[in-house]
Amino acid sequence: MKSLSLTARLSLLISTTVLLVMILTGMALYQSLAIQISGRDDAALLNRMDQIRTLLLNEDVLELIRTKPRLFANMLGNTESLLVLRFPGQPPLIEVNPGKATIPDIPAVPAQQPLALKNVRHELARDGTPFISASALAKTRNGPG
Repeated sequence: MKSLSLTARLSLLISTTVLLVMILTGMALYQSLAIQISGRDDAALLNRMDQIRTLLLNEDVLELIRTKPRLFANMLGNTESLLVLRFPGQPPLIEVNPGKATIPDIPAVPAQQPLALKNVRHELARDGTPFISASALAKTRNGPG
């Protein structure tokens, strides 16, 4: 069997090196993007929770639910998100849980404490679907809080 020429061997070595560098660069970029997307999802969840806290503080929550039941409609259809609003120790006032996921038992952030990324939990549902969750207490204008 005839051996490859020096030019062919150098071409093969350079192309293999370039391919390896491209694969490693792609993997590094993918990991960086995954971390950024996860951080942005966490921040979006906390921002939404903070908006709901502000809304509950400035509005009559029971009247708001009665007159504007679709206020939280933009979460409908998203099987990875769930939203439960309830007074402590009472059944939910609003429950958006299209995937019928089991609601995890999460320690709630006190109402006077600001929300932080450390309050977000990453979990897997029973079917293996990943979802993020957080729990917070909010002061309300009326009601038990």
